[in-house]
Amino acid sequence: HREIDDLEQWISDRELIAGSHELGQDFEHVSMLLDRFAAFSQETEQIGNERLQHANEMIDILIANGHVDSAQIAELKDTLNESYQDLLELIETRLQSLKASWELQKFLHDCKEILLTMQERKNAIPDEIGRDQQSVQQLLRKHQQFETELVLLAQDIQRIQQESKRLHGRYAGEKETEIKQKEVDVLTQWKSLQQFVDQRKRLLNDYEDLHRFFNLTRDLNMWMDVMIRQMNNSLKPRDVSGVDLLMNNHQSLKAEIDARQENFTMCINLGKDLINRRHARSSEVKDKCVQLSMLRDRLDDTWNERWDYLQVILDVYQFARDAAIAETWLIAQESYLNNEELGETLDQVENLIKRHEQFEKSLMAQEDRFNALRNLTQLEKKRQLPPSEPRQSRLPIYLEEFKTWEERDTERPSTSPDKSKLRSSTAEEKTVTDGSGRPTTLPGKQRSSQEYESMSGKQRRSESATRLPTIKEGFLSRKHEWEGHERKATHRAWEKFYCVLTSKGLSFFKDSKHLKTGRTVSDDLNFDSSTSVAQATDYRKKTNVFRLKLSGGNEYLFHAKDDTEMNEWITSINSCISSISTVSSTTTQMPSVALTSPPTVINSSSSSTSSPKHQQQQQ
Repeated sequence: HREIDDLEQWISDRELIAGSHELGQDFEHVSMLLDRFAAFSQETEQIGNERLQHANEMIDILIANGHVDSAQIAELKDTLNESYQDLLELIETRLQSLKASWELQKFLHDCKEILLTMQERKNAIPDEIGRDQQSVQQLLRKHQQFETELVLLAQDIQRIQQESKRLHGRYAGEKETEIKQKEVDVLTQWKSLQQFVDQRKRLLNDYEDLHRFFNLTRDLNMWMDVMIRQMNNSLKPRDVSGVDLLMNNHQSLKAEIDARQENFTMCINLGKDLINRRHARSSEVKDKCVQLSMLRDRLDDTWNERWDYLQVILDVYQFARDAAIAETWLIAQESYLNNEELGETLDQVENLIKRHEQFEKSLMAQEDRFNALRNLTQLEKKRQLPPSEPRQSRLPIYLEEFKTWEERDTERPSTSPDKSKLRSSTAEEKTVTDGSGRPTTLPGKQRSSQEYESMSGKQRRSESATRLPTIKEGFLSRKHEWEGHERKATHRAWEKFYCVLTSKGLSFFKDSKHLKTGRTVSDDLNFDSSTSVAQATDYRKKTNVFRLKLSGGNEYLFHAKDDTEMNEWITSINSCISSISTVSSTTTQMPSVALTSPPTVINSSSSSTSSPKHQQQQQ
């Protein structure tokens, strides 16, 4: 009985430990509890099985020997075995609770660790941009390695999401809220890190392009300076062969200039691209582009002037050569002309006559040469021409072509007209004379309305975009398909815009921040009664695409992120078009009412108080 009592007490002591509800305060604590309880479970099962087996054997022997209390001993055996099984079940329950708590704390610990890791990665990104192209390229290589490391971090983020999804079904209440909040914190920090990395990459790419642009402009400027000096320092020719040699060399320079045309085009396009990206050093890029274009014009002008000079010199030297040859021929003929021999016999005279006829024939043969000498050379013709006007500088054209966005924004007209000026112009009145010669007044409202109508369409569009209420807004990709009924658009690439739908049409911004400032990045698309919109079922390259047809044959494709968003845009645009059609039909009926109204008779005595409309008709 003593051994049975000891075993029962041992089971009771173990039940107290197994019945504990402590689950740990953090990951380290619950890990320690789980390790200790796992060892406790193994020890309990090992020792308990041995002691229970020994007790059962003793009880079986007593029952087999016919003990007087066999019934009570058998009942004690059953009670002892049930108590031990209850202990094992309690241990298993406690073990499962600790494992579940360990998984939860492990998830929270992993979230904390990954948040710290992302913050460390973000702090590790340097602010250095680089002073030249080589240093920027080195920073780009380091950034690419950093992006490669983020791939492993992305796998950890995905694992966090999977674990969060698995734990959602096991917990409710505060625990579930805590799990969801940790997942949101991790995803928010991950998105912020990705945006920071993308911004850093775009910045480095922009500065790599900037330094590459500066290197191209420096090389091209140095090359053009060398070419201009070479053309200006050429030796003056002394004869026709020397001019021919210089002209051949000059043509080789032209071939070299033409071969560099691709470099010029690439450099200028890169500069324009940097300006369109709103680079922080756009003003420097603009100055470099203008300087490069002006120097290129100077190079072309220098080559043309040198070529014209060589052509003039060639003409002069050819004239000098032909004149020298003609003079030599004339000198050679002087001995014959100075001969006074007339012949003493008939045969001698006849021979002299034949010789003279031959001389006349040779003289006639030289007539074209002497006639050519009478023609004016190019040098003489240029001297007879009036002085040419100096060529106008192309600097204003280049300043306009390479204008930065800051300059465009400052030159853009105000988005709202000056109301005080409109009110003052409305109050003005202009004195005119009616048909009877009496003075009458014409309100200045008509003049102000005409001036207002003469405002640029671009200004009115920006006003409507800021004044009209927004019906729908969001990011869409746009592609211009047709500029007319039979002419495809020259630029048919997909471009992403922040689109804003109003009752008058669509406006396009870079993002929602630019919407607040009212600065559009593309011309507005104004709707009328002939505008139509529908899903582009014939377009196969992308899904969720709808087509917008405007008056004049302009057609645009718009790509939405999903089918729901596409249908929302189509419905909203159709509603705007329907409202415009209703307003236009109502407006077209109003003039007929005015025409059928009886005319008002204006007496001469009341001409000064007549309505402005009738005064305008009289005038």
